[in-house]
Amino acid sequence: MKKAKILLTLFLAVIFLVLPLSTNGATETQDQNDGCAAPTGGDSLADVAKFPMYQVFAPTMNRLTKARLLFSAVNTSTITLTIKDMGGNSLGQTSAVLSSGWVNFTFASDIALTSGLSYQIQLTREATANAAWNYCQPAGYGGGYAVTGGVIIPDKDYNFQTYGHNEQSAVS
Repeated sequence: MKKAKILLTLFLAVIFLVLPLSTNGATETQDQNDGCAAPTGGDSLADVAKFPMYQVFAPTMNRLTKARLLFSAVNTSTITLTIKDMGGNSLGQTSAVLSSGWVNFTFASDIALTSGLSYQIQLTREATANAAWNYCQPAGYGGGYAVTGGVIIPDKDYNFQTYGHNEQSAVS
């Protein structure tokens, strides 16, 4: 009886420690990142001339669970992050309260992506948003580029990280 209680306790401890690290039963891991050691600047979200403002990335995983972006000079507004395909179609969005440093944007459900295709991490600001999305120039990420004010800037990358997992196709 005592062994059974110990085994049950260990089992429950493992379950409660492992489940928060997974999404839909799959382990969430970092997929893409900006490749930057330290930011070289930041584009103000308050400057509407900088919109649309987004980072293009090419995932190696087929499910996106979270994106992290690096901000500075923040007034703690809420901002919306949308993942779009290159045709501008929205695949999913989420919001987060800004703070200086890395901000997590976690999606309510996984976003299905095709490995190797390009996608956009696009921000929509509130009128009160006052922050800077940090970037590196010259760029450190080979899988995409930054777009500021609708202009592609191939040697610039906004600071970002994507997280996800690979979901296997159902065998029929």
